[in-house]
Formats: sequence, structure tokens, C-alpha cells
Amino acid sequence: MPVFAVLADIASTMGALTIAVLAFVFVLSVVVFVHEMGHFLVARWCGVNVQAFSIGFGKEIFGFRDRKGTRWRVAWIPLGGYVKFMDDEDATSAGASKSEADMTPQERAGAFHLKPLWQRAAVVLAGPMANFIFAIIVFAIMFMIFGMRMTEPRVGDVMPGKPAALAGLQSGDLIREIDGESISSFNDIQRAVRMQFDRPLGLVVERDGQRMAMTITPFKDSADDGLGGKMTRGLIGIQAPLTIPHVGEVLPGSPAAAAGLQARDILISVNGARMENAAAFEAALTKAPGEPLAMVVGRAGERVDVTVDAPRAPSGTTAVDLGRSALGIVFRSGESNVRRIEPGPLQSLGLGVRETGYVIATTLGYIRDIFVGRQDAQQIGGVVRIAEATRQVVNLRPEMLPQFIALISVSIGLINLFPIPLLDGGHLVFYAIEAVRRRPLSESVQEIAHRFGLAVVMALMVFALWNDKHIVIQRWLGIG
Repeated sequence: MPVFAVLADIASTMGALTIAVLAFVFVLSVVVFVHEMGHFLVARWCGVNVQAFSIGFGKEIFGFRDRKGTRWRVAWIPLGGYVKFMDDEDATSAGASKSEADMTPQERAGAFHLKPLWQRAAVVLAGPMANFIFAIIVFAIMFMIFGMRMTEPRVGDVMPGKPAALAGLQSGDLIREIDGESISSFNDIQRAVRMQFDRPLGLVVERDGQRMAMTITPFKDSADDGLGGKMTRGLIGIQAPLTIPHVGEVLPGSPAAAAGLQARDILISVNGARMENAAAFEAALTKAPGEPLAMVVGRAGERVDVTVDAPRAPSGTTAVDLGRSALGIVFRSGESNVRRIEPGPLQSLGLGVRETGYVIATTLGYIRDIFVGRQDAQQIGGVVRIAEATRQVVNLRPEMLPQFIALISVSIGLINLFPIPLLDGGHLVFYAIEAVRRRPLSESVQEIAHRFGLAVVMALMVFALWNDKHIVIQRWLGIG
């Protein structure tokens, strides 16, 4: 291989690695700043003396001291951050650095560990809550800026032999409820069945104005997660309506009527080309003018092959006009199935709350499924997976970076609430025990607990790094 080609490959590899690292540092720094700012603001409100606010660990790169004596710093190891209080033994707030008797009255007034129990709990809880509130606000802003495209929960194509077909779902059905939860978009269907594979779900379906109940059990499917791994999800075997899916009417004496097309048929493909949108339909009719059209349509939950002898279609006409003039089809355009919503501030805020709640519920459901054996623990990833996902967002859809940051913010907030000593959730467990016992656990017990928590966190980090080794080897280094 010529030396210049080798150098180009090295530069390309280093470029991908550099983008991944820089993007990861940016995303994590934003999320950590939000988290620690939650701790900081509530601590200041409670009168705690904050000595340091650090983004990153280790040696300081740069910093400054504010008028209240807090050192704001950025450090070299960008894998987290901390807020250090005046009486902390270390950055984890594991214990007091000196006893109450050795403190001056001013130090006692600003000591975190001498504050009432509810204030200490509020300071600890403020970090994860800041992550959740930040995510809600970011999601809300994204909804206000970009709006929403909602596809009504109408069944398009029903795959033969899959749970939907076995349960009796048909093309054109509207799914109104799943397990008692109201369904307002096709995305709601996907979310409702994603984590529910191998469990019967109750559906309420509307067909020809009549509502009916049925039971469906999603099947387990494994798909590429986009990061070189596999994700397990539930599917029922339906697809969303296409842009021009529904035959509303077939004109008498037309080529479509002669071929046997019927009202309510769903156009799946024409001459092997899937009918994803109006442009695909126009291309199929104009590509081979005057030649027979081999169609696959969905009808009553089954696929039917139909051949239509189509006359030459006038050029320059739209897909809807082509359907009427060349085939004798009056479409019930699928565009009616898609509506754009431009929510106002309050509605966007509600959608932000809903989106944040969905991320939390999905994450907890996944963790539950790992313990019961329904999900593969190989899906657990760490900093490497976050870095690769960030790189992909920056390269492919940079406008979605704020939404990605919000997603990571929810995850970081939730992880910090896990009842593991060293994390915020571990501190809250200590405070709950203190509230019941009317006195805190002994320092020796807390020290043992923190050592255990550190071991658990380090083990999870090593396990996640092992799971993500293929990203480093194949995607960043280009080996294999």
C-alpha cells in the first residue's frame, strides 16, 4: 500500500477517534455541570459553605474563585465532577473532615454534615433532579423549535404469520388502546410493545367505526443497535401506513377494477419497488409506461398479488392524478394519517415531561429484564459507547445533539439515584436509615459501605468497557 494511503488511513482513524473524544467530553461536561449545579444551588440555599465546584478530576487546568470563596475549576480527567463542601473528607462527601468541637461557630454554620437531615437529603437529591429538569426543558425546546410529525396509529401492512395477523388485525385498523393506555400515534404502539415481548397485551381496535377487543403477544426480535451490538425488542408484525397507502375507491370499468383491486387495499409495492411515498408511486408508473404493473397489496391482513394493465400515463401529473387517470384508483391519501403538531410552551413542557418519563421507564424496564434473563447484559455500555453514539450524532444529525444530551442527562440522573454507596442514591439510603434510627450509621460502617460501593462502580465500569471493546477495535482503530 502506498505510504500516502497509509497516512490517509491513519489520519482518518485518528480523525474519527478525535471527534468521538471531543464530542464525548463536550456532552459529558454539559451533563456533569447540570448535575453538580443542582447540588451547588441547593447547598448555597441551605447555607452550606461550598469549597470547590469541579468539572473533571485530577489536576486543575484552569479555574477561578468567586466572592464567596468557592473555587470553580476544570480538571484534566473529564469523567465526572464534584461539589466539595467545607467539611467534606473528600469529593464524595463521605464524611466530615473534622469534628464539630474543632470547628469555629462560622464553620459549624456552613458545615454540610451538621445541617438538618432534610436539608442534606435535599442537597443530594438536587443533582439527579437537575438532570431530569434539564432534560425536560431541552425536550420541550426541541418540540417548540421542530414541532412533531405524528402518524395516526393505523395499521398499514400486516406481516403474514406474525402476532398481529394471528390476532386478527387488518390493514386500516386503528389501534386505540394497549393494555389500558391510550394510543394517539404509531410511535405510541412501538413504545408500548418494545419491552413487552412474550407477554399478552390487551388491544382496543377500531374497524369501520366499531371498536373491538383482542389480545396479542409480541414476539422477541434482535436488531442492530447502531453501535455494533444487538438490542432485544418486542414486535407485533405491523408497519405504519405509507404516504399513499389506502385505495379509497376503484372506478368502475377501470384497469384497477379489471385487475381486482378493492377499496381499503394497501399498496405495498409496485414492480418490486416499495411504495414508501408519493415519489415512489410516480416513479413506478412512469418508469415503464403502458406496461403491466405487478402490485402487492395488503387486504384483510393478507398479501395479495395483483397485475394491472396500465395505459400510458400523462406526464407531469401528480401521484394522485396518475392513480385516477391511469389506473382508476381514488386514493385515500396516507398524508391524512400524518399530521404536524406545533405545540405551544405548555404543551411542549408536558411533552418534555412525558419524554423524560419514557426514558426513565424504559431504562428501569431494561435493568429489570437483565436480572430476570429477558435482556442480554451485553447491552450495558459505558463511556466508550456514549462517545461513539455522540460521534454518530455529530456526524449524521448534529441538529439532534441537544436531544441526545438530554437523553444522557436523564440516564446520568437515574444512575446516580441507584442505591449504591458512593452515588447519590447511596447517600439517600444512609439518610433514610438515619431518619428511622434517629442517629446516623457509624463512621466505620459508612466507610465499609463506601468501599463496597467503589468496588461495585469500578466493576460495572470494567464490564461496560469489555462490552464496548469492539467499538474501539473495529470503529476507532479500524482493526477487523
